[in-house]
Amino acid sequence: MLNGLINVAEFLISIIFGLYAFILLFRFFLQKVKADFYNPICQLVMRATNIVVMPLRKLVPGLFGFDWACIVAVYFVFMIQNLLLSLLNGMGLDMLVMFIKPFLDIIFAVINMFIYLIIIRAISSWFAQGGYNPMLMIIYQTTEPLLAKARRLIAPRGGFDFSPIIVLVSLFCIQIFLQSVISQLFA
Repeated sequence: MLNGLINVAEFLISIIFGLYAFILLFRFFLQKVKADFYNPICQLVMRATNIVVMPLRKLVPGLFGFDWACIVAVYFVFMIQNLLLSLLNGMGLDMLVMFIKPFLDIIFAVINMFIYLIIIRAISSWFAQGGYNPMLMIIYQTTEPLLAKARRLIAPRGGFDFSPIIVLVSLFCIQIFLQSVISQLFA
């Protein structure tokens, strides 16, 4: 019975902290692509993350057009998540888990975020024809820089755009490579 409760707690901790980290990363990329901040989805993301990002901006300045306060906030979210999961599993405080793993979590979260957004964009292109959808506009604005680079490699042919496939395969390859390197380093 106790093992079942621990599994439920792990799931809830991972979901809550993972979703908030996703929202923070989404904010980071929305600012980078200069998304339409009058969009209601952007305003929701800003309101949900201002409580964490605004105080950090006083300590962490933006450099090179990046809002590093968002990344620092994501780092702390993953650090707290890893701490809670370690304590829940009775592993104690491992410095490697506490300080190095959040960097790896950020890398994989960024990769997963773009994978999810590109899949949503591809599926929505089959159904959403015309009309304004604020969520789809934000997804298009966020994923377009990556897909535009892929379109330079292979231009759309016969009405088919292969850039989502190219980007998804590339992201999956990067993810697999990083997972194998990390498993060898920490084995």
